[in-house]
Amino acid sequence: MLTEKMLTVWVKKTQRGVAGRYYGFRQRPHIVARVGLEFPMKLHLYQYAQHVGQRHWLADREEAAVYVLAHECRHFWQQHSRLRNAPFPEGRGRVSTRGVFSEVDTEAYAIHKLREWRRGRMKGSRVAASLLTEESTREREVIK
Repeated sequence: MLTEKMLTVWVKKTQRGVAGRYYGFRQRPHIVARVGLEFPMKLHLYQYAQHVGQRHWLADREEAAVYVLAHECRHFWQQHSRLRNAPFPEGRGRVSTRGVFSEVDTEAYAIHKLREWRRGRMKGSRVAASLLTEESTREREVIK
């Protein structure tokens, strides 16, 4: 049976860049995330069709940690979502046609959680909220 206490997370410091790894097949599930010290930095997504032309930036170490941990936690969910006693929302885990983890799903989920975290972080700041509104308006104009 899977319980909430079965996932261990380590966040380590590295000189630059962000990376993460989910280990969960032969040992106790754990995540190792490495977060750099140089910010802001451009986020390089896996080059799938839905990411072509998108640019994402990480402003600081907190945003980088949120992004990497959301990505790796999604891999954990993909592996364990089929269990009946899973301690998280049930559903079918997204896997590719070959039965391996879906990077498309994990990238989309990580970006979604990063945006959700940014909205919560900027809730109290009027200036930040206005900048967010202006940015989304500019994105819509570019799409048209």
